[in-house]
Amino acid sequence: MKLTLDDVFDGILGDSLEGMAFTICDRSEDQDFDWEDESRLWSSIDLLSPGSGRLVLVTDPETAKSLARSVTGEQTTDEATELAVLEELTNAIGGRWLAALETTGAETQLGLPKSGRGSLRPGEDAMACVYEVDAGRLGVLLASLQGGG
Repeated sequence: MKLTLDDVFDGILGDSLEGMAFTICDRSEDQDFDWEDESRLWSSIDLLSPGSGRLVLVTDPETAKSLARSVTGEQTTDEATELAVLEELTNAIGGRWLAALETTGAETQLGLPKSGRGSLRPGEDAMACVYEVDAGRLGVLLASLQGGG
């Protein structure tokens, strides 16, 4: 099954962010995004079945901080908490997306989320999309798992 950043994904992303971070999320009309900004925080998870790919959420530190505050209910957060929240969001979004795509009753499979700080350049095979959230902007990448990494 080929995974794409389509209306199904948009719905899963929006519902997940509204349910977990109490934020509205819409696909941005402005798809310009500085993927190479070294200050970006990111989280990724490997989607293994059905279909396969690597889902990556990327945002700036202020948006990550705002999302972490919404999820945890804390007024102050540190980078470790912000990255942990991004991992939880990525895991939930990836799992819900695969579950929505699985129509045969087969088990969905995900890897473990990873996170970090730094630039990410979308590969040639990657699909990229930018979303507006209450707190700022969120970049989403869907890349092939071919070649590892």
